[in-house]
Amino acid sequence: MKITLPKSKHKLGYTKDEIIEIAKINNIDEKLMFESLGVNTGAITEEGVFLTYHCDIENAMYKIFTGKHLFFD
Repeated sequence: MKITLPKSKHKLGYTKDEIIEIAKINNIDEKLMFESLGVNTGAITEEGVFLTYHCDIENAMYKIFTGKHLFFD
């Protein structure tokens, strides 16, 4: 299965809206996407926007398609 991860607007990670778009592009239920992300660390922009790190998105996608975590923080 081919996974599509578009380039993020911020170099540190993806915004919530970008994560929703990633789910849509890859035909993943939005709720499943956020459940697979679980609780993780991230970054906050100067504007106060939370960013989810790229590696956490990759790990969530891996979990969705294999049922296992790729790696842990």
